[in-house]
Amino acid sequence: MTERHSVDSFIPGFVGEPGDRTFYLQVDDAGSRSWYLLEKGQVAAFAVDGGQILADLNQELAGEELQVGDLLAPDAVAFRVADFTLTYDEHDETVVMTLVPTDEDAPPVTHRLTVAQLGAAARAAVAAVMAGRPRCPRCGLAMDAEGHVCPLSNGDLRNHRP
Repeated sequence: MTERHSVDSFIPGFVGEPGDRTFYLQVDDAGSRSWYLLEKGQVAAFAVDGGQILADLNQELAGEELQVGDLLAPDAVAFRVADFTLTYDEHDETVVMTLVPTDEDAPPVTHRLTVAQLGAAARAAVAAVMAGRPRCPRCGLAMDAEGHVCPLSNGDLRNHRP
């Protein structure tokens, strides 16, 4: 397992327009920058898991605010994330995030975050997930800018993009 300590920044976010976004985790560590490809659901899960750790530590408001637009378009992606874990290390008071790649031959990567970095990243993750296309108030499906044919209004789902 590759372990990296003392990350300089940790930003979950996206590149692209609602309906056509790609989600990434950007990590700056000792002068190098890495991007990891995530699914939207993984970004949402990070927000939930990070929020739970912050709540357990009574640190829900820890960290500076990150703007979702702070994420830079990736030069190259280190790997696509299959799974991740977040744990709090009481010994050095850091949050350990282990990223497991989809490639079974590649080793997991571990990053250590301060509680403040976790707080800022968890809020940025919520903002990234919420910045998508608006939901139809009737059926809950995503609406495109061109409009939405609601299935509850006898619409047709054949051309709907999830």
